[in-house]
Order: sequence, then C-alpha cells, then structure tokens
Amino acid sequence: MRKMEKRNYEKHQVRCNQVNLQQSKAAIENLMQVITREKRRLALIQEPNLFQGRPIGITNIYRTFIAGEGKSRAAIVVSDTTIDAFLITQLSDNDTVLLEIDNGQIHFYTASIYFDYNDPIENSIKTIEKIVKFTKGAKLIITIDVTPDQQLGTTS
Repeated sequence: MRKMEKRNYEKHQVRCNQVNLQQSKAAIENLMQVITREKRRLALIQEPNLFQGRPIGITNIYRTFIAGEGKSRAAIVVSDTTIDAFLITQLSDNDTVLLEIDNGQIHFYTASIYFDYNDPIENSIKTIEKIVKFTKGAKLIITIDVTPDQQLGTTS
C-alpha cells in the first residue's frame, strides 16, 4: 500500500451572495448592508433596478458588471478591491454576465444568469453549455434565476 503524502493546503475563500432583487429598492439596500456587514466579496444578481442602463442603489465604491443594452437582467457586484475581475464580453448579454476572477491566490469564473420564462429551455441550456466550454474545466460558479413551471410550459 502506498503511503499518502500529507499536503498543507491553504484555504482561500471568496464569500458571495446570489439574489433576485426584483428591481426592489429595499432589496438593494439590504444587499448593500449584507455585503458590508458580512464582508461578501461578490454578489451575483438577477433583476437589478436600472436607470438609463446603470444600476440604482449599488454603491459606487463597488464595481458593478452588466452587459447588453437596455434592460439588463443580470449583474455581478465585486466589492473587494484585491480581486481582478474581467467581463467576458463574448458570452455576456442582457441576461448573462460572465466574469473571470483572480486575486493571485484564487482563479475562477462566475456567471449570473436570468432565464426568461418565455424562451425555450433549449436556449437556456445552450447558454450554460457555451460557458462550460469556454471555461475549459476551470472552477466555475453559476447562479441562475429561473421559473421552472414556466420553463417547462406548465402552469401553477
């Protein structure tokens, strides 16, 4: 039997939240308090409240990533200045924001996705497949807002 070598792994964590804000001012205010109080580094958001394409209620000291034009339904907020975040524009649009995250100790991708209940489920699956293919097996966090009953064509 082979002797297992003891390895000393250091844990590197990025604390994050996922939330559908439903364009609510109160929800945005609560999220900002949680990010500050609990030191969340990332917030993956669906249905942010926008005015002229810019998020309302998210403090300017945080970097907010949205994509597409008009009504964006996905966003990612990065509150930690030690994290480098890069928007992957070729896979980001009004309903999807994909970031590459790196701070020298950790490297991964993260996506905030809003699935429109009027779109066929096949389109939603293709979005995920494209992201997985692009990230090529790298660490990946995906958050999705979806209404299953509507996606499957049933009613409540």
